[in-house]
Amino acid sequence: MVDRFNAVADRGAFDFEVWFNEERESDRSWTVDPASWRFASRYLPRAALPRGRRLSLPAPLLAQRPDVMVSLFAEPSFVAGWALARALRVRTAFRLLPRSDRWNPARRVAERLKPAMFRRVDAVLASGEDARAYALSLGTPAARVHYDPQVVDVERLRGVASLAPERRRALRAEHGLSGPTFLCVGRLWWGKGVGTAIEAVALLARRQPGARLLVVGDGADEAALARRAAELDAPVSFLGFREGAALVDCYALADAFVFPTLGDPYGLVVDEAMAAGLPVISSTAAGEIRARVRDGETGYLVPPEQPRALADRMAALAAEPERGRAMGRRGQQEVARRTPVFWAERFEASVRAIAAGRATAWEPA
Repeated sequence: MVDRFNAVADRGAFDFEVWFNEERESDRSWTVDPASWRFASRYLPRAALPRGRRLSLPAPLLAQRPDVMVSLFAEPSFVAGWALARALRVRTAFRLLPRSDRWNPARRVAERLKPAMFRRVDAVLASGEDARAYALSLGTPAARVHYDPQVVDVERLRGVASLAPERRRALRAEHGLSGPTFLCVGRLWWGKGVGTAIEAVALLARRQPGARLLVVGDGADEAALARRAAELDAPVSFLGFREGAALVDCYALADAFVFPTLGDPYGLVVDEAMAAGLPVISSTAAGEIRARVRDGETGYLVPPEQPRALADRMAALAAEPERGRAMGRRGQQEVARRTPVFWAERFEASVRAIAAGRATAWEPA
């Protein structure tokens, strides 16, 4: 979100402040660099709860009473903040991505509470048609659902597709890559489906010598996934956690991107891969995925946890590299406008409408 918040701050359309619960989640390795932030921010005070849990206290609401408060909704801290904002007559909005039952099984109390909240909130900022349908199913009036696009740093990634051939060959040589190369980026945790990608490349290697899967990321299941790759004698390279320029170089190594998730609410790495000009093979378990990966045009869609289906699509791209490059070019064109500035423009329009109590017309990408 930092790039998006910086874009809002740079435009200077209105005053806003970002409130964080904590610096990072315990299972994330991202660099947190406040020196790069151009927006006002603060960390909320936290109260201790039983079983080691903590509750963020939205105390700034009492003093600042903003015109609009935008938040998430699925944790006690967000519910408490929303309830206090309503009591203070502050207009509220929830940011919403599609929900995955596989990742987050329904909890009885939460599922009973959601409709009461979503019927009363002033607006919902939805990532696309899947999220919009979810909001409507919870009782949100259609006129209160705003389009809130997901975006990436398109400019930083665009250069991958136009990388000089000699530079790309040098990068691939450093990693001993000579055949079709597939990239998977994400947390090394069962829900991301990396095990399916490992099984798929093991199958592919029997048909396509020289094929390799590059896995970028870290996480709780890294050792188990490495053991599974060894058991299958799968051609997999684990490159560890990468970000910034080091991550961009990883996109430059690959011929295609695989996203075998079992239930992502969205999956921004798909958009990053498209911005880098790579064709994408994704499972159908990602939110808004059919609006991004058009099967046979910008990549392929396969069922989750089906390594043979994934291997078949990997083989198709390996057999027709020019077709894969054409898919990548089409995908790059589709995400070209999905920049932080685009998000800031949409966010500003939503905030102004919410503050004024105006309805909105749904405008999907």
